[in-house]
Amino acid sequence: MKEVLTIAGSDSGGGAGIQADLKTFAALGLHGLSVITALTAQNSQGVRGIMEVPGDFIESQLEAVLTDFNVSSVKTGMLASSSVIKSVTRKIKEFNISNIVVDPVMVAKSGDPLLQKEALEALKNELLPLSLVVTPNLEEAEVLADMKIAGEKELEKAAVIIKELGVKMVIIKGGHLQEKSRAVDTLYDGKEFYKLQAPRYETKNTHGTGCTLSAALASYLALDYSFLEAVKKSKEFITLAIKDSYEAGHGYGPVNPMAGLYREKEKYRVLTNLQEGLEILKKIPLAPLVPEVQSSLVMALPQAKEKSEVAGFPGRIIKVGKEIRALQGPEFNCSRWMSRVVLALLYNGYEWRSALNLKAREDVLEACKKAGLTMERFNREEEPQDFMKEEIEWGTDHVLKTKGYAPDVIYDGGCCGMEAMVRILGKDAVDVSHKVAALAKAYQQIKGSTQ
Repeated sequence: MKEVLTIAGSDSGGGAGIQADLKTFAALGLHGLSVITALTAQNSQGVRGIMEVPGDFIESQLEAVLTDFNVSSVKTGMLASSSVIKSVTRKIKEFNISNIVVDPVMVAKSGDPLLQKEALEALKNELLPLSLVVTPNLEEAEVLADMKIAGEKELEKAAVIIKELGVKMVIIKGGHLQEKSRAVDTLYDGKEFYKLQAPRYETKNTHGTGCTLSAALASYLALDYSFLEAVKKSKEFITLAIKDSYEAGHGYGPVNPMAGLYREKEKYRVLTNLQEGLEILKKIPLAPLVPEVQSSLVMALPQAKEKSEVAGFPGRIIKVGKEIRALQGPEFNCSRWMSRVVLALLYNGYEWRSALNLKAREDVLEACKKAGLTMERFNREEEPQDFMKEEIEWGTDHVLKTKGYAPDVIYDGGCCGMEAMVRILGKDAVDVSHKVAALAKAYQQIKGSTQ
């Protein structure tokens, strides 16, 4: 297992600093080492106090770590004073450390200062010339370059100025001056500018963003990725960590470095649940209820926001004689329309994450009632032309907003050549399949009584 070192401050609120770094190292399969430069009395709302660790003890920590472990890369975070910076750089030189990622922490998320004014020159003159890369945000880049950044032209000029301080690479985070819907970072290697883009997720829970990104970059470098590939992987890592950020405390919640691990675990659960749901459907007389467009059983990840986070059966569930079949096992990102149905549920704050479509004939609707399923209807012809939320279905969204609850069944009468459709909704694919089984039983009873 590769070993990575963070030299940073401790966040007693657990969202940034040493705590965020160690979570990131662990999430990426690395053994995390730490040298603490300062203790903060801090929570999600602000910093109440800072106690700097004496320089000689910082050096003792560094000696203890560097004489025993094979450190593959290092990231620095909060280095509050020039004396701290000089202690760190002294040991970096002594042990000839490379692969140094500098997160020039200057201000906490709450706005509290974390870098003393006199430390700025030591950061520029002592640490950056020894470093592989520095990762300032826009405000930090303005301080390092001593200029105002009002657009892309100024941003690139600032990157050049920072590069001239002696650091090999510069990454300016949050260069979203032109593109508000995208999170754009700028990498400058002394020759070219690279724009690294990802979706921007609107959330106040971004505490620890800079720490987590720089820790991820140090991790991928330790894992022997090329520099550019390490930067791209780090961008993906922090984007998911922001997307899956969460509430903790009453102020700014943290990003989630463990999101990738949770996501893989949840993906497995979703795919397994879909397969279990399909097995239930195979045991019931479902074929008569399958519409002309065939059926799609889908299930989303928790807190899903886009189609790629919803899984289903490629090619849909088809009827073959009196049986149903799925052409292959479940996969993510394969059912556009039904994905929009479950995303509407999540968008409106419901925890139900699965749906299946069936015919909407009168006898099917009667069977829904007989099975005791709650039902609501909408009219497709009422959909406004300016409905812009492409990721969710208007009809499902309309019912949830106007009725104030999530029914078991949402149906429509069709329009404009589109087949009338029933949507069976539930907390997961197994739940939906059990509801469909009850519906199929009721349908058989109805058809039996009319024959």
